[in-house]
Amino acid sequence: MKNKEKLSILITIDKGEKLISNEKNHSQILGKVFDELSRELDINGNTKNFNEMRINFANELIDYWKQKNKLYSQAKKENKLVNGKLIISDEKLEITQSGIYDNDDDQVLQIKRVTPTEEDEAIITADTMGNVDQFPYPPTIKSKIKSDPSDDFPDLYYEVIFRRNGISKIKKTTIRTNTENNSYMKDTREIDCSTFGIEI
Repeated sequence: MKNKEKLSILITIDKGEKLISNEKNHSQILGKVFDELSRELDINGNTKNFNEMRINFANELIDYWKQKNKLYSQAKKENKLVNGKLIISDEKLEITQSGIYDNDDDQVLQIKRVTPTEEDEAIITADTMGNVDQFPYPPTIKSKIKSDPSDDFPDLYYEVIFRRNGISKIKKTTIRTNTENNSYMKDTREIDCSTFGIEI
């Protein structure tokens, strides 16, 4: 839950220039978050520990995207972007400001990340000091994880919404394909911790 272990990797930006980053695997983080929250909820129910877990996991995911924003800002400042994108090995990262929120110091950032197997979009409202706001536009992550067609693994779709410094909602959709008859099966589970009421 409080795993601070980070894998240090060498990042290639452009023309052989290098940056060092404390990188984590985004799809693995999402999988761990969903599995551990589901396990805690199924075994122990809606406990104090479950609430602490969703707060800690929210911090881990937000920190991941803060790191991406920091790398992108650094590369932009040093004119290392390629057609507006930061290219890190086989990863492409693009950050756009989709609006001004409250004042000129607060920005609504839309972060898009693409790899051969992942497509992620994060929308975060942040100020120039890097503080992340939770309301009225809560941070949101949408992620598509595509398996290699030659592998027998399902495609995964995650959606995470944050409020009050914790994960408010996390949804995982698994798409399983039967290659013999080209049929599809969708399996969805959603954990909703929203304080705005529960709809059934």
